[in-house]
Amino acid sequence: MWRTVISPLIMIILTSLLFFLYQIQGGRTLLFLLVSCMILICYGVLAQFIGPRHVHITREFRPGRVAAGERAEVRIHVSINSWLPLLWLKIEEEAAPFKHIHIIFPRKRSYECSYSYHLKAVHRGVYAYEHCKITWGDAFGWFTCSRRVHAPGELIVHPSFHPGHPGLEEGYGESQHPQHTRNSLVEEWKGYEVREYTPRDGFRFIHWKSSARKGKLQVRIPEKSVANNIYLLLDNGKDSYTHKGKEQGNELSWQAYDSAISLCASMLRDAYNKGETPVIATYVVQSGRASFQGEINTSEAVFSNGKLLRQLDFLARLEPGEGLRNTRDLSIPAGTEVYMVTGSLNEQNSKLARELNTQGVRVRLYEMTDWKQEHKTHQIRENSLAAELEKEQIRVKTIASF
Repeated sequence: MWRTVISPLIMIILTSLLFFLYQIQGGRTLLFLLVSCMILICYGVLAQFIGPRHVHITREFRPGRVAAGERAEVRIHVSINSWLPLLWLKIEEEAAPFKHIHIIFPRKRSYECSYSYHLKAVHRGVYAYEHCKITWGDAFGWFTCSRRVHAPGELIVHPSFHPGHPGLEEGYGESQHPQHTRNSLVEEWKGYEVREYTPRDGFRFIHWKSSARKGKLQVRIPEKSVANNIYLLLDNGKDSYTHKGKEQGNELSWQAYDSAISLCASMLRDAYNKGETPVIATYVVQSGRASFQGEINTSEAVFSNGKLLRQLDFLARLEPGEGLRNTRDLSIPAGTEVYMVTGSLNEQNSKLARELNTQGVRVRLYEMTDWKQEHKTHQIRENSLAAELEKEQIRVKTIASF
């Protein structure tokens, strides 16, 4: 701001000094300098008031979606109509963290050009561009003027895939329930409406007529296509990713949070590669009640690139603590595989895992590790929670953050 005021003032003082010296001594050199300064002043003043009357800037990202750590090309097209020929025009991208400056030299009243540059998407997220700043002026930049031009654009950076992803379970439950493995359950359910009740089944699935006829509790069996759905539940509560900082204050670990999101992205890719139907949702446990948010509808085709992109877009937009608005109840059919991903095992997500387990849902819980700086007793408490869940046939596995 100071430059737009001081620079013209200095130029006017310099021109006045040259005019005073020319009046005293004369000479062609002083006259040339005086005329040159007056031309610069006149052009600068005119550029201030009758600069570009129309500047249209469009922005295009190629590709429009990238993964964290990949490069994207930004193509800019500029169209200018001006009352006065512009000697130069500086175009500044103001959106952080991808700032960029480019200078063009129109030198005529109507001008069009295109240019491109590359940027590296460091972190997942949605980067929205709204405006860019343009600046123009005289040849030496003494008289400059600037304004903002509306140039919307959006770059979606998907989470990178977790390098330590163990893959979706094959034959889930074999070690703890050899008589009810995933494969045997599918074979048992083919063509049957009910099966024998197990402690893992919820009471709401009991088929009372069949139970009375056979003398044993029987539960309804969902269709195979529904039972084979995979649900990915991401813990989005801040408490699960908070640790004590250096000043004994609570700090959010973005390392653990982003690692959990990357693990979900890897599971999505793995599920689609295996021909499964993955469903992604986040949950936040508050006051003992879990609220869910995400794509719950599973009616879309399994091999849908559009669905996978929307799910990755959903992960790219996530922020910790979100999920308390636009929530919905999540009804998971018995026999479904559920993968819960959290930053740290605690009473809240343990309780949710147990509730799902009692409904006949096969639960697998992943916990991010090596990011906390907690007290040793807290780690002992987590180990005891994991041991309790393992006794209830809920597998708990630790995954290293990255």
